Amino acid sequence: MSIQNIVSTANLGCSIDLKFVANNGTNIEYKPKKFVAAIIRLRKPKTTTLLFNSGKLVCTGAKSIEENKKGARRVGRMIQKIYKFKKHILFANYNVQNMVASFSVPFKIDLLAFHKAYPKKCFYDEIIFPGLKYRPYSDKTTVLIFISGRLL
Repeated sequence: MSIQNIVSTANLGCSIDLKFVANNGTNIEYKPKKFVAAIIRLRKPKTTTLLFNSGKLVCTGAKSIEENKKGARRVGRMIQKIYKFKKHILFANYNVQNMVASFSVPFKIDLLAFHKAYPKKCFYDEIIFPGLKYRPYSDKTTVLIFISGRLL
């Protein structure tokens, strides 16, 4: 099994002037007519963060929780430095929202038979989507199963 992506949220504790941040920072894309958030891309750790004017941020792209948290904290520190420490920037309420992992088995999977075995936990319509959606525990966990043996 390998983790493909982690999505997390955090709060900087104050409102942010995105235009000011974009004009004074590096690797920050802000086009308010196109999207309401500023997009901040980091090379190390390789993450992309959406920064909203409310001070909330969404960090994605990392392959581990540690990398994701490090990327989100680096963005908070970057904003603090852009404001030259004049604003009280916090790093609070860090929370992992989503994890995507992949796994492969060395055989093909009969999706129709799987669906018949677990009808209440599966959704499968090959016309709509080529994979089977399996919810083993609750509505929070979803496994996509493909005929090739690939699971996401």
